[in-house]
Amino acid sequence: MSQVNSEFGEDPFATATIDSPYEEAGMMDQSSAPEAPQYRKQGFSIYSVMLIMSFVFLTAAAIMFFIDADKY
Repeated sequence: MSQVNSEFGEDPFATATIDSPYEEAGMMDQSSAPEAPQYRKQGFSIYSVMLIMSFVFLTAAAIMFFIDADKY
């Protein structure tokens, strides 16, 4: 079995360029960039309540288990 040759020679990506729509202007202008979208924070939903309740009940169950497991 032969080993992989680590001498790759010339880099095929050495002359690669990135096309940009801002190159036509000569320099990147911040005013021509699109404005970031504004998002509203999502409101409190029933799923948030269910998540909080499941955390409380699982914590209470774990505490009750450890108290009860001490008897055995």
